[in-house]
Amino acid sequence: SSEEYEAFLLTMKNSLRNVRSRSLRSNENNNNNNGTGSNENSPTRVSEFDSPLRYPEENLDEEGGSSSSSASQQRREKDAANNASSNRKLLPTLDEVSISSQGEQSTDSRHDEDQVTALTPRKAQGESEDRDAVRRNSPIPEITVRPVTAVVPEAPMVKKLKGIASNLALRGKEQDALENYRVALKMTRADLLKVKRKLEGDLQPDERLKFHNEWIMLASYTAEIHTNMAILEERTGDYNEALKSCREARAIYHKLAKFEERFTAFTEQMNQMVAQLKRAGETFEERRRLHQKAIHLRRRIKVCDKNKEKQKYYREVFECLDAVLRMEREALGDAHPQVADTIGLVGTIHVEIKKIDKAIGYFNKALSILRLALGPYHPKSAMGFKQLAALYETRNKPPSDMEKALKLYLEAARAFKESYGNHHSQVGSTLNNVALLYIQRKEYDRAVEALSDALAAYESAAEDNDGFHPDTAQIWKNLGQVYYFQGEWDSAIMAYSSSLDVQRTNKQNQQKADRPVEWQVAFLTDQSLADTLQKLGKSMLEARKASEALETYEEALVIHKEAVKIMTKHHAETKDNHGMLVAQEHVATTMQLIAGARAEMGELEEAMEVYVQTLMMLRQNSALRGDDSQNNEGCAASLAGIGLVHLKRGEMKDAQDVLKDALSCYEKCPTLKDPRMVEKVKEHLQQAKNGKDSSLPQDSGRKRKDRTVALEEEARERVDSCDYEGGIRLLTQVLVIRRQRLTKAQRKSGKTTNMKEKDDIARTLSHFAEVLVKQSDYEQAIVLYEEAVRMYRSNGVFQTDNKVKCILSSLDELYELADR
Repeated sequence: SSEEYEAFLLTMKNSLRNVRSRSLRSNENNNNNNGTGSNENSPTRVSEFDSPLRYPEENLDEEGGSSSSSASQQRREKDAANNASSNRKLLPTLDEVSISSQGEQSTDSRHDEDQVTALTPRKAQGESEDRDAVRRNSPIPEITVRPVTAVVPEAPMVKKLKGIASNLALRGKEQDALENYRVALKMTRADLLKVKRKLEGDLQPDERLKFHNEWIMLASYTAEIHTNMAILEERTGDYNEALKSCREARAIYHKLAKFEERFTAFTEQMNQMVAQLKRAGETFEERRRLHQKAIHLRRRIKVCDKNKEKQKYYREVFECLDAVLRMEREALGDAHPQVADTIGLVGTIHVEIKKIDKAIGYFNKALSILRLALGPYHPKSAMGFKQLAALYETRNKPPSDMEKALKLYLEAARAFKESYGNHHSQVGSTLNNVALLYIQRKEYDRAVEALSDALAAYESAAEDNDGFHPDTAQIWKNLGQVYYFQGEWDSAIMAYSSSLDVQRTNKQNQQKADRPVEWQVAFLTDQSLADTLQKLGKSMLEARKASEALETYEEALVIHKEAVKIMTKHHAETKDNHGMLVAQEHVATTMQLIAGARAEMGELEEAMEVYVQTLMMLRQNSALRGDDSQNNEGCAASLAGIGLVHLKRGEMKDAQDVLKDALSCYEKCPTLKDPRMVEKVKEHLQQAKNGKDSSLPQDSGRKRKDRTVALEEEARERVDSCDYEGGIRLLTQVLVIRRQRLTKAQRKSGKTTNMKEKDDIARTLSHFAEVLVKQSDYEQAIVLYEEAVRMYRSNGVFQTDNKVKCILSSLDELYELADR
C-alpha cells in the first residue's frame, strides 16, 4: 500500500548521513526543475513500463541501450565488485524459473510444488497425468514467475484478489475472475508507478537495488495477471482481448529480459501464445460453421423416418465433427476445453445410435481433458462426471459399471457444490441419481440421506421461483418409494402427498401460462400425477386405510381414462395404436388396484367383477398387438386377484386352479416389475392347499380371530381417541363384510331367523349410531338405530330383550334431540 511504501522510504531516509541527505535533496530539486522528479501530483501520467529506468550500474534508454557518463562509469566500476555476490544471490538463474501449466506463484519458497495455482488446480491424489505432456499440449500455457526475493512483500490485497480470481476461474465463473484480475492489475500498476518514481531519484546503491528488485517482482506479477486474463478471455471466445492481454504480457517480459536473462524464455513463450491465438481466431468462424452444420443435421435426423436417410445424415455429422476436431487440435492443442466439448458431442451421437461402449470411450477422453484444462470443480467437468456416470448406469455391465456410476455421480455432486454451492438444482439432480443407485443396492438409509440433501439443494432454486420447483416432485416420489420399501407407511404417505402437491401446482402453472402447453407435455404431466396417486394408494392400503386408497385409485383411473380418449384420437390421426394400447393397459392396472382395495374392504363381489374386467381388457390388448406375451404380467396380476377373492370366500379348489394359472403367466415373463408378487401368489396357493384364508391372521393352529371383530375393536380404539372419521371408515368396512356374509349364509341355509350374521350386523349398526351421536349427527344415528331394531326383530329378537330395550331408549332420547 502507499502507506507502507511511504513508511519504508521514511525509514531509509532517516538512516542516511546528513551529508548524503543534503546531496539527495539537491538532486531531487534539480530533477523537479527538469520535470522528471517524483512529484506524484504531476498532471502528466508516468508510464510504469515505457519511461527509462536507472539501474544501479547504468541508465538504460527505451531500447535497452546504455547512456553512460563519466560519473556513472565511475559509480559502476566502484559498485560492481560490492554488488556482484548480492546480485547472484537475489537473481535466480534460468534453471530456477518454472514454466508449467500452473500459474500461481509462491513468494515463500521457489520449490513449493504444492502451491495452489492460478487457473489449474493442483493434481488430485492418484492422478498420473504427465505435467510435461500437459505443458506441450496446452494451447495457452500459463507461466509461473518465481520472482526475486522482495524487500517489500506483495501487497496483501493484490494477493487476495489473485486468489479469489483463481478460485472463481476454477469454478466456471470466468467473467467474475476477469473482474478481480482487472482490479488486481490496477493496484499492481499503481504500486509500480510509485516504485518507478523512487528509482528515478538519486539513491544509494543498496537502496536502488532493493527498489529495482521490487520493480522486477511487481512487473512479473503484472505480466502473470495479463497471461491469466488472456487464458480466460480465450476460453470465453474473446480472441481480440486475449491477444491484447498476451501482447501486454509479452511487452513486459521483453522489458524484463533486458535486466534478467531468464525472462527471455517467457518472452518466447508469449510469442507462441500470440501465434496460437491468431490461428485460433482465424479458424473460429469455420469451426463454428461446421458445428452449426452438425447441429442442423441432428435436427433433421430427429424428424427423419427412413433408416437409410438417418444413416446418411449420421455419416455427414461424423465428417463435420472430424473436420472440427482436426482444426481445433491444430489451432488450440489437444488439451483444450473446446476439443473436449467436440469429443463429448461425438460420444452423444454414439449414444443415439446405441453404441454405448464407444460413447463411454469418448466421454472418458473428454472428461480427462476437462479435468486437465479446467480442473475437477469446474461446471463443465462436473457435467462430464454426471454424463459419464449415466452411461455406465445405462450399460450396467457387471461387475463394476454400477460402482463406477456411483463414484462418478458423487464426484459430480462434489464438483457442483464447489461450483454453485450446496443449494443448486444441479446438486439436487445429481444427488437424486445417487439415491436411485443406493435404492438399487437396497441401502435405504443412504438413499434417504441423499434425497433429503437433494431436497435441501432445491430450496434456493425454489425461493427464486415463488417457493416452487417442479423437479422436487420426483425427489419426493423417490423418497416415498424408499419409505415404502422400508415399511414406513405413514412416512411414505407423507412423501407421496408432498409429490402430489408439487405436481398439482405444476399443472396449475401450466394452465395459467400465457403460452399454451403442448398436449404431449400436459399428457406426460397427467400420467406422472396418476402414477403418484397409485403409489400413494398402495401405501394407504398397507397402512390399513383401504377407503382412502380406493378414493386415490379412482382419481388415478379418471386420469388414465382421459388419456385413452386422447390417444384414441391420436390413433385416428396417425394410425399408430401403440399409445392407445399402452393407455388402456394403464387403465387395467389401475382397475386391478381398485379391485384389491375393494377386496381388502370385504367387497368381494365387486372386486371379483373388476378383476374379471381387467383380465378381459388385457387379453384383448394382447390380441390387438399380435403378441400374447406382452401382457403376461398384467394377466397374472388379474388372475392372482381372482384367486385371492376365491380364497377369501373359502373356495379353495377354485383358488388353487386360478393361482396356478397366475404362476404360469408370471413364469413366461422375462423380467418382472414387482418380483414380490410371485412370492405372494405362492403363499396364497399354499394357503389354499391348506384350506386357510390369507385375510385372517394365523395363530399357530389355534382358533383364528374374525377379521370383522379385529376391525371393530380398532374402530372402538379410534373413537376412544376422538378419531371419529377413522372409526366410521372401519365400521363401514365391517358392515360391508357382514352384509356379504349374511347374503352368502342365506343362500346356503335358506334360514331367515336365528342367524348369527344378523345379530352381528345389528350390533355393528348400534355401535355405528353411537359414534354418530358423538358427532351430533342425530338424524343419521336414528336411521341406523331403527335399522338395528328391524334386524333384531327379523332375527326373532323381541322388544323385551335387553339389547332392543337399550336401542329403543336411545331412540327416544334422539327423537327429543331431533325435535329440538
